[in-house]
Amino acid sequence: MRRCSDFLTTSSNLTAPHLLLSRRPSSSSSSQTLTLDDPPNPNPIPLLHSILLSDPNWTQNPNLPHLTLTLTPTHLASLLQSQPVLNPKTALSFYEWIGKAPNFRHSLHSYAPLLSLLVRSNLHGPADRIRIAMLKSCTSAEDVRFALDHVLGHHRDRHPDAKHVLRRYNSILVALAKFSMVGDMVRVYRRMREDGILPSVFTYNAMINAYCKLGKVSRANVHLGSLFVGGHEPDTFTYNSLVLGYCRGMEVDEASRVFGVMKEKGCRRDEFSYTILIDGLCKNGQVGEALKLFSEMEGCGCRANAHTYCVLVDALCKENRFEEAEGMMDEYDSKGLVRNVVMYNSLVGGYCKGGKVDTALKVVESMVEKGCKPDSWTYTMLIDGLCKEGRLNEAEGLLSEISKKGFVVRVATYNALIDGYCKKGNMDAAFKILEVMAENGCELDAQSYNELIHGLCRERKMYKGMALLSTMLESGLSPNIVAYNSLIQGHSEEGDIDSAFRLLKLMNGSGLAPDQHTYSLLIDALCKAGRIEEASALFDDLDQSSIKANEVIYNALIHGQCKKGEIDAALSTLEKMVSAGCLPDSYTYNALIGGFFSEKKLTEAMSIVNDMVERGVEPTVVTYNILINGMVKKGDLGDAKRIFEQMVSSGCKPDACTYTIFIHAYCSEGNVEEAENVIEGMIKAGISLDVVAYNSFIDGCGNMGLLDKAFSALKRMADAAYEPNYQTYSIFLKHLFKRNHAEKIAVSAAEIWKVVHVDTILELLDQMIAYGLTLCISNYQVLVAELCRRGRLEEARILVSRMKESGLSLNEAIYTSLINCCCSLQLYREASTYLYSMIGHGYLPHIRSYQLLLSGLCDHGNVEKAKLVFSYLLGRGYNFDEIVWTILIDGLLKKDHFHAFSEMLSIMEERQCSPSPETYALLRKEYPSLENGLQKEMKG
Repeated sequence: MRRCSDFLTTSSNLTAPHLLLSRRPSSSSSSQTLTLDDPPNPNPIPLLHSILLSDPNWTQNPNLPHLTLTLTPTHLASLLQSQPVLNPKTALSFYEWIGKAPNFRHSLHSYAPLLSLLVRSNLHGPADRIRIAMLKSCTSAEDVRFALDHVLGHHRDRHPDAKHVLRRYNSILVALAKFSMVGDMVRVYRRMREDGILPSVFTYNAMINAYCKLGKVSRANVHLGSLFVGGHEPDTFTYNSLVLGYCRGMEVDEASRVFGVMKEKGCRRDEFSYTILIDGLCKNGQVGEALKLFSEMEGCGCRANAHTYCVLVDALCKENRFEEAEGMMDEYDSKGLVRNVVMYNSLVGGYCKGGKVDTALKVVESMVEKGCKPDSWTYTMLIDGLCKEGRLNEAEGLLSEISKKGFVVRVATYNALIDGYCKKGNMDAAFKILEVMAENGCELDAQSYNELIHGLCRERKMYKGMALLSTMLESGLSPNIVAYNSLIQGHSEEGDIDSAFRLLKLMNGSGLAPDQHTYSLLIDALCKAGRIEEASALFDDLDQSSIKANEVIYNALIHGQCKKGEIDAALSTLEKMVSAGCLPDSYTYNALIGGFFSEKKLTEAMSIVNDMVERGVEPTVVTYNILINGMVKKGDLGDAKRIFEQMVSSGCKPDACTYTIFIHAYCSEGNVEEAENVIEGMIKAGISLDVVAYNSFIDGCGNMGLLDKAFSALKRMADAAYEPNYQTYSIFLKHLFKRNHAEKIAVSAAEIWKVVHVDTILELLDQMIAYGLTLCISNYQVLVAELCRRGRLEEARILVSRMKESGLSLNEAIYTSLINCCCSLQLYREASTYLYSMIGHGYLPHIRSYQLLLSGLCDHGNVEKAKLVFSYLLGRGYNFDEIVWTILIDGLLKKDHFHAFSEMLSIMEERQCSPSPETYALLRKEYPSLENGLQKEMKG
């Protein structure tokens, strides 16, 4: 087997979800390979059938050992179908004899024909034994249903003894209860009553326990009433079930009441009674009450079992009460009991969740030393803990180690690594974990997909997130609300608010109700886009959606209103917020303070600060930064410094943004020396400069003609692992442009990309190398993107050529910039060439690139070419709804290409790539003139 590290270090560009997810383990990896030299297994049934028919002493037959070596349950089923039919007693004896063989195990399919034979022969006792054995052998709900068909199918054989029939029914109920098949239990119970069989306490207990496990105590109480009507009394199992049911329903007070009733009725409370209630109390956060109950156990003649201790250790660890948890473990040892893996896992899990992974690792070392073998769950918790601390290399190493030890790695373990990489923004590594999973035959679950979708959305790869959503749904798995919220947030942050609302409809169509977070994302997105009226309308509609506005929703609206200068509206929203019982927090006040400063209403801004303090809300670092920045913009650096001193004296620690405000202020005055003093103070305070701080200082140096100092700062920035961004390059190009032009043309950083010559850009790159910076793909990516955004394709191509000469290949972002630029310049042939080259190198083109290309081709009357490209993209794994939203609606219909739209929708239908009913409904609503065509497509 390949090491995990081999997979994780393999170089690959195939990061597109549909490419990675299609990988499956190769059939060549099978450990059992049939060769041409292997002789076929002869059918043992004819000879075995002959022996059993003709030889009364068949157990002594010399051929029997050889024949039974290859015997399977399927063979036994065939044996009973052979003619003439075996004597039922002989068949039963052989079944019992072969069942004791070490290399043979009966299955449902071997039991079924024997049961039929025994029932036909009126051998009721043996038939009952086979029924029970059959039910006990079930390992899944499907097995139980198969067994049920046979057990109930032969059930009305009118056994003379009602007790035997009752035992059959009880065995069936137990088998069904094992897999929580309560609906089937109800049907069996009704049939039992129809057959005139009176339930026993065992019967009622089976029904009560099944409902209680699901937390449905009201249904359990119906059967409790029937138990009393039948003249029975509840036993310990009955009461334990009720205590469990109330605990599962988080009605711990009721559970405690039933626990008390047991004592009143003289019903013995056993260790399970105590453990169930202790567990319920712990899960309800009443750990103190649980410990008190635990202390009473021994006095009541009950000895705590391993599960009791595990529950308490787990609860104490969740409250970070690790010393008490360790003490509980020591107490367990002192009673001569041996710690099991579950107990150790409680401690390991607690330490991992508490951020003490190194301590957890020591617990595992101790665990191994004491002879307790860690299981896959132990390692899953360790890997998850390491991932949460960002120690991904150690997590990978541990995964590789347990794979070598032969552990079957669970999907939860892989999910921990996937989540870790997603949170680090390393989506390539996250998708490579899928390759490892595929190689080891581990299927993705809903959590795997949800984490990957969330990760892609964080990286603004919405089209990939939507493609993964399609793959998930095709796999029969359902996205959770977190996945949909991630997609809604991602679309919103990309400025595609229309698609965010389309996702809301898709979410509703899947049966998921949006929550407060969903609406806070949409309201925030509308506010940031300046669409305050729509945000307010959505806010007003919350009552109809049964969603109560929380602080986050109110704050999003207030912040949006302040940003747009609608301070009066923001104050009105604040009043509503208070009236609704939502207390304003620092974010609320910060939005209002910033709003007043933007409107140059300093008195009102300071009044809000005073009101904030009076209401017990402490000013945060953001509050002080707003005040300092406001004073600096006013030109009052002295007041800004005084606020800074007040901030420090109040115990509020300045952050990078605080210092950056001062760096920018001094640089704007041309006082680079004072800016350097601020940087020195910043470093002494243990605060690292961020990109914004570096950019401010670099610009200040450039303004003073100190380009040498500016490039030295850039080198320090790179050494601190900060990537230069668009603003960094704009600043340098602005100053290089100014230096290279004798006429001293003044050009802003925003305008520089329109006028700068490519030679100046190449000069910048050469200077970066001269100052010790190593150029990588990300450097070129930013430069190419900005040139393409201004339609300067030739200059972008020159940079790409230089990049290739230095041994770098085009990445996904550079391809996207070039394609989109070609489309904006109406160079559709060149755009197509880049697009197919991108696919050839294993990248999934951005769906908006297709939108630009296809709508552009249609603009120029080349619909047939557009249709060919559209047909090709349907096989690339994109989400069908997003294809319609982005390409057909936002691309074609908004440009009135109705004929092309109709033909492409027909292509989707022909290729069985139809969008969801919600998307069809959206089309009918927004484009009613298409109604007839859409009805035809849906019928098709």
